[in-house]
Amino acid sequence: MAIIDTGSKAEKFKRISLPVYGGDPSLGEKTSAVYVPAFGKRNGESAFFALIESADAISKINAEKALKTGGLNRVWADFEITPSVTEEKKTLLSKSSYDGLVSVSYRFLSGDNANYVSMASACRELLIRSSVLSMNETEFSKTEGLPLSLTLIASAKGEKTDRKGGEQKVLTSLSQAKDVISFLRSKGIKNITLRIKGLFEGGLVQTGFSSVKLFSSLGTKKELEEFMEFSKSQNVSVYADVGLFSASSPGAESAVKIGGGKTAISEPLGNSSSSFENSFRLSPEKDAEKNSDRLIASLLKTGFDGISLSDAGKILYSDFSSKKSAGRTKIKAETETRCGALSSGKKLMISGGNVYALKYASFANDLWYTAKCAENEFCTAVPFVQSILHGFVDYSHTAFNRAKNGETAFLKAVEYGAVPSWEWYFENFGTDEEKDGFYYMNKADDARRYYERMSEVFSDLRNKKITAHRKLKSGVFCTEYGSSVRIYVNYNKKDVSVGGVTVEGKSFVRVG
Repeated sequence: MAIIDTGSKAEKFKRISLPVYGGDPSLGEKTSAVYVPAFGKRNGESAFFALIESADAISKINAEKALKTGGLNRVWADFEITPSVTEEKKTLLSKSSYDGLVSVSYRFLSGDNANYVSMASACRELLIRSSVLSMNETEFSKTEGLPLSLTLIASAKGEKTDRKGGEQKVLTSLSQAKDVISFLRSKGIKNITLRIKGLFEGGLVQTGFSSVKLFSSLGTKKELEEFMEFSKSQNVSVYADVGLFSASSPGAESAVKIGGGKTAISEPLGNSSSSFENSFRLSPEKDAEKNSDRLIASLLKTGFDGISLSDAGKILYSDFSSKKSAGRTKIKAETETRCGALSSGKKLMISGGNVYALKYASFANDLWYTAKCAENEFCTAVPFVQSILHGFVDYSHTAFNRAKNGETAFLKAVEYGAVPSWEWYFENFGTDEEKDGFYYMNKADDARRYYERMSEVFSDLRNKKITAHRKLKSGVFCTEYGSSVRIYVNYNKKDVSVGGVTVEGKSFVRVG
């Protein structure tokens, strides 16, 4: 979420219009991380908050500054009842339109509660009331300390720009994954949440929808069983990463079509150093029930503790493949059904944070922490989504070694209450070994150091709600938990004193 300072004199401000749950790939729109269908406005000590409860999948949130000639600062939602796409100067309409309810709930806030953290609290209450979020907080009491979120890339297929072919290469075998776990445990990291990408045939993006088959070069079935037994003994929860609605090629199975009949290809689902192939969307009208059920049945038979869904929390799309078509509302409902089916037999991890996919999740990975409108003098990112989730669902941001600046990403995780996160492989893969940011030995010491610093601060805060967040001065922020704990974060190079507390440069301090 972002806050917009409407008091700014910025002359170049343009109306902001962001599709909830991101753009629709089937309409040629790029995705963006608008995880929660919520908006609000504050004026002095008065504020309102709004949550779109029905028709959220076809909504957009808009913001506009008052013009010089008059008018009002505005924030509002609008709804696309009939999806359309424009091709070659022709507008093609979907064969079906949304015919359900459109509802928006409002809450009014005043005084000290007129702020975005109180809006997040109101949003959480509404989401729990409508059963979008679960109140299950018991998992936190069953685990030892702060978890480290680790992603291991098991295999990848093809070169960096090769989507159609190439040899599938092992980057982290099952025995090597054991070595990484043992290494981290020896460094004092006792609680690890492990997601493994590229486990199955096809590498980082699976080749089909109806089943999953472990890439044989990673290890035998017996070795997988031994790996899972070892992981349980080391307090490691292992999630197998898979896509419910995406594959590297449509093959004989039906893929989603855009208005002109072309196959809809999404943006790449990841941005590791190896190839993340573009992925085709599954047509729910034709294949979702059959193939998703088969895929789920296949996944539930595996020995993994949980399933990580690479696509369900990131992308929402329409389907123009059939005469009936399927709008985003139907795809959203389909996603919720599939997530519920998986969570009945496995723990569930969601990549991304589209709120409809989080009901059954025990972990949310790869949350964006930057604002989706351009950050400048009138648009600033704030931890709105994190304030909703903290104390209910563990979450991580972009892996520190994937970020442009790992140290800044680390401090942002501290400021926003996120779990420390890394993405590695065991084998060096086609780059200078000493400079490879994904080669685990190059980052293991950083992982130990960052984890120790965060664990000292956050081990007893995992089940606490964020109750306040504010900017104290340039580059200095304070996040409060409950009524007694404050975390001060200083992004500046020099030490800073605020409220009687001195925070060293590029560091943080806990008070309480």
